[in-house]
Amino acid sequence: MGRFVEEKQDENCFLTYYLNPDEELDTMVYGMITNNNIDGVMKCTYIQIDDDRFIRFNITNRMSLQDFFDREVTKKELLHICEGIAATVKELNAFMIDTEMILLDSTKMFISMTDKNCFLTVLPVDKYKETKSLQTFLRDMILDVQVDEQEDIAYYAKLLRILGSKFTLAEFAREVDNLQKEVKRPIRKAESNVHLKEPAACSMQELHNHQVVEQIETPRVEIPVKKVVDPITIPQVEVSSQEKKKGLFSHIFKKEKKQINLKKRKKARKRQ
Repeated sequence: MGRFVEEKQDENCFLTYYLNPDEELDTMVYGMITNNNIDGVMKCTYIQIDDDRFIRFNITNRMSLQDFFDREVTKKELLHICEGIAATVKELNAFMIDTEMILLDSTKMFISMTDKNCFLTVLPVDKYKETKSLQTFLRDMILDVQVDEQEDIAYYAKLLRILGSKFTLAEFAREVDNLQKEVKRPIRKAESNVHLKEPAACSMQELHNHQVVEQIETPRVEIPVKKVVDPITIPQVEVSSQEKKKGLFSHIFKKEKKQINLKKRKKARKRQ
């Protein structure tokens, strides 16, 4: 295999592949990618100067996928890249370009600085054959990604699960599409005033004691509650003024009347 060199000419940047003497241009593949507008495929130009033959890819205003993954990647960005790779591979297969002609290397894939679209590099050389499978590349790529942990990363596990099972490009594309349709609000640390601290290291005995304490049920204490009794309403009875006077005088002379009766009884006994 020949060699890749990144070159700069004026304000343009190029990824240039220099062919070995025993290598030849694959004219069929080269014609497909230059004469057709295939989304997600790097455009290239074949040039021969004397004995030097090279294929030049314009990478101006683009950064390698590897450099893009040097920072944290959001769910939206990662799913967009996975969607682009799957769609481009499917499109290339439709043009009878096998996956083995694609450079499955994150340093040879590029992200547009404007729309974050991913572009694949097809190498139209007769003796080139990619040895890595698409499934292996995607799995390694996702494992190396620094995901944004402030988001719900359940999608990350789903991607790895689909890549760990029996892989098909159609199933992978369908899973990515389903994940993109999920509308979930990211959980940000700023939305919570609770600051979680990492648990301090503890011995197995301390851990056991902690578990025992958690298993003890707190006894229920019943607090007596005073019952509120509705007040009894006593009906008011109207009393005449004459009855009021009678009641008043009887109360005053009740004791004197009793004494007079006692005196009368004594006098009656003496006469007898």
